[in-house]
Amino acid sequence: MGQHAARQFLSRGHRRLAVVGPEMDKAGDVRTLEAFRAACAQTPSAQVIKIGHDGTPEGIQRCLAAMLKKPLPTGLLVAQPRNLLTVMSFLARRGVNVPRDISIISRDSESFLDFLVPLPARYVVAPQPLPANSPISCAKWRVASPWLHAASS
Repeated sequence: MGQHAARQFLSRGHRRLAVVGPEMDKAGDVRTLEAFRAACAQTPSAQVIKIGHDGTPEGIQRCLAAMLKKPLPTGLLVAQPRNLLTVMSFLARRGVNVPRDISIISRDSESFLDFLVPLPARYVVAPQPLPANSPISCAKWRVASPWLHAASS
């Protein structure tokens, strides 16, 4: 998903990008960041920063406050849906408008995100039918939302 998310941002003209996630080295988080960076490396003008936090609302806010002291990324990939709520509320309190000022994709989805207006861009697992003799399950993911827009110059 990291590679796909990066391509979504890059195809819309975003060049200053950030991945917001916990500092813990869980395999999924590490792989997401590696794939995101690898996709961005294909675009020489792309810049990627990792905004690592301790998983608490306070820790996320500290990291975002530091982010706001530099040129604002135009795209954020946020790991974990509960962290998306902290990111969104923090940015709103600082006058940063989503999607006008920044586009956001949530790497993960939870049903409570269906109650946000507009619906956030997020990866949604949709079960796919398989042949009766298949020993594995299959899923496909998609991302689309008004929160993901073309970068402004």
